[in-house]
Amino acid sequence: MNEGGKHMESAMHAAHETTHEIKSEKKESSKALLIAMVCIALIAGIAFGYFVGTNIYPATGTKSASISSLTPKLESYLTENFLKQYNASAKIVNYTDMGDIILFNVSIIQNGTELDKGAVYTTKDGEYMVNLMYNLSAPPPFTQQNATAQTQPSTNQNPATADVETACKEMSKVNKPKLEAFVVSNCPYGLQMQRVLYYTAQLLGNESDIKIRYIGSISNGKIASMHGDQEAVENQRQICIREEQGSKYWDYVNCYIKNGDSSGCLTSTGVNKATLDACMNDSSRGLKYAQVDFDLSDQYGVTGSPTLILNGKTSSEFTFGGRDPEAVKQMICCSFAQNKTACNQTLETAQAAIGFSATYSSTGATTNSGSNCG
Repeated sequence: MNEGGKHMESAMHAAHETTHEIKSEKKESSKALLIAMVCIALIAGIAFGYFVGTNIYPATGTKSASISSLTPKLESYLTENFLKQYNASAKIVNYTDMGDIILFNVSIIQNGTELDKGAVYTTKDGEYMVNLMYNLSAPPPFTQQNATAQTQPSTNQNPATADVETACKEMSKVNKPKLEAFVVSNCPYGLQMQRVLYYTAQLLGNESDIKIRYIGSISNGKIASMHGDQEAVENQRQICIREEQGSKYWDYVNCYIKNGDSSGCLTSTGVNKATLDACMNDSSRGLKYAQVDFDLSDQYGVTGSPTLILNGKTSSEFTFGGRDPEAVKQMICCSFAQNKTACNQTLETAQAAIGFSATYSSTGATTNSGSNCG
């Protein structure tokens, strides 16, 4: 691993540990802030020299900022610097004065819908977010675009041919490769991977086994997902369509990733709603299908959305160029025991849009972001 890669791994580990500490201290509300804390920890947090641990607080007696003035400042900072590119915004729900720091409970709003809640800590004077030390009066030291530019190749660059050839040679060869992509349905990066795989499946769907699987658990006869009930229901909906109306699955997904309109997409893609409802309400069908996904997720040690498992092994699309159809196509083609004519066709090489998007690519996806929800 090169020096930049080591720094990246170290920073990502530190960000994960910090998020874990937040969860321990405020378990109920601190679920990584769907987008904000995930993006802060996994995108902004990779700013190597700027990451600061959780034990830095202002000295006792530091002046206090007015909560009424700090609230819009924090909302604006989170929205403008971390959420705007996902068409989401931050809304302060309430706060707790903890002495030297203030705990703000935050809702993440996208298209008028609350996706999740989480927690952000700031210093009493209203100048810094504590767990990741950002000056709220200045732009973040690293944004997604310039941070990923230092750790991933640009979209105009392909990985070294030698590296790809080496990866191909080391891959096990099978007659029909099996790619399982683990996601959650409302994760911005899970949506990005579904967008990629829609096109890859159109080309290689008959030659290989490409399947979207879902991360979650079942508790008291109900599916749970990392971003709440709305996402859990959508996970189950997509699982039921995949298992019982497979010919409609990719069309439905391709519609849903545009704006999250499940009702409209069910109608426009011709999904049989009676069959779908029966599946979702019958534990011997919907929950049984979901449990298979969750068991496999545990078996493979999946922790983030998206995670790619090729022929039973974790694989990275970034070895082959990035989160785009051509890179995933190359990865699958490398595992064929015999050359396939379809592998000679070149697919889209631009990075897919992150989150809900009416178009394949967008401004927010101009870099090779390897981020995920987890």
